[in-house]
Amino acid sequence: MANMTDRIVLICLLIFVSLVVCSNKTFENIPDYDLRLEERIVKHGYPVEIHQIITEDGYILVAYRIPHGLKNQETDNKNKSVVLIVHGMGGSAHYFLIQGKERSSPYYFADRGMDVWLFSSRGCETPFEKKHVKLDWNKDSEYWVHSFHEIGIYDLAATIDYILNYTGQEKVTMIGHSAGGNMFYVLMSEKPQYNEKVKLAISWGSSPIIRRMDYPAMIFGIQLGSLVKGVIKLLRMVELIPTVISSLKRPMIELLLKKDPFWFRIFQLGSGVIGTHRSVMHIDEFNPIIVSSMQRVSFKQPSHFIDNVVNGTFRKYDYGPKGNLKLYGQTDPPHYNLSAVTAPSAFFSAPLDGMISLEDVYEAILNLPNTIYLYKIPFYRFNHIDYLFGRNASELVYEPTYQLIKKIDSGVIPPQVEVPSDYR
Repeated sequence: MANMTDRIVLICLLIFVSLVVCSNKTFENIPDYDLRLEERIVKHGYPVEIHQIITEDGYILVAYRIPHGLKNQETDNKNKSVVLIVHGMGGSAHYFLIQGKERSSPYYFADRGMDVWLFSSRGCETPFEKKHVKLDWNKDSEYWVHSFHEIGIYDLAATIDYILNYTGQEKVTMIGHSAGGNMFYVLMSEKPQYNEKVKLAISWGSSPIIRRMDYPAMIFGIQLGSLVKGVIKLLRMVELIPTVISSLKRPMIELLLKKDPFWFRIFQLGSGVIGTHRSVMHIDEFNPIIVSSMQRVSFKQPSHFIDNVVNGTFRKYDYGPKGNLKLYGQTDPPHYNLSAVTAPSAFFSAPLDGMISLEDVYEAILNLPNTIYLYKIPFYRFNHIDYLFGRNASELVYEPTYQLIKKIDSGVIPPQVEVPSDYR
């Protein structure tokens, strides 16, 4: 059934592309579209190391290291703050580099004397031929049986352990965008010993509790959650994007964007809006790279996310009453124990973030024992994707992030964040 679905999708795509080819218009200057991540870093003039990491359950990951910057070329990393930057669901480490050496967050921190590492979860492209010690990600559906739970307890854990072992440092500072922040809370809840390995966890546009989403397309999809799950089960699909679409993604996007500016406009609208409000600081010329850098995602990831949004809570994957009873010993999935997250937490909240509201951040803080920082971004049009793609992100997000890390490194710990009484 799944093979038939792929064939139908392929036929539709070929028809669609053939119509676009008829256009005689052109779109020029697509920047760095087909570069691998390490190639992009080298082109920007920065040093890069590629590290292979194997998780406890056999997934082969890659971590990219930028050991120093252009403005600060100190090669002795023993006393540097180690910063691990974690992408969200469906994203990749590419997204943090798209703005180039003038505005990208990894370069911003490397130029200020930090040892920067870029996380890549299972499902992301790697320079390595194998993605798992036993499974083929193109042929074995078992590869895709995971949610952000496994990414947290296996991928993030393995990456932190590898970095600390490689650098000889005792702790890392973690920055997570969107679902990248939630992976931290999964890990610290499930494996509390990792709290001792994290100096500070910074969430950009992230909250473990999401109740008040202002994102109509996502809300509509959530309402259809049960129906979508049923269709997925019927078709035995394990990926959000079928393999055939993923394999055609790069050549298809390149063809569309070079042949007709109309399709560029379509991608512009799609990548510029996450939530109700379109980004006004988004650089449109980067859209081809943004779309090409999207990664393959298991169906369990958005399914897990949707379940948590529907229930307004932060709990483990819902396998249904029978499955839950068998796996968890109860009919409902257990909640992640946020009280076990003792590592210091920090939150950045954007005024027009349609995914994560300030109220949701407040609720998360009330459930966490050690939140030491809350930064409300002082630009009223800043939204969820501007953390990555906004032209003003360096001054509004990266600089206050750097100052916070610097303060923590010097031993100055801010006091616990107080939630306003009307949100309690």
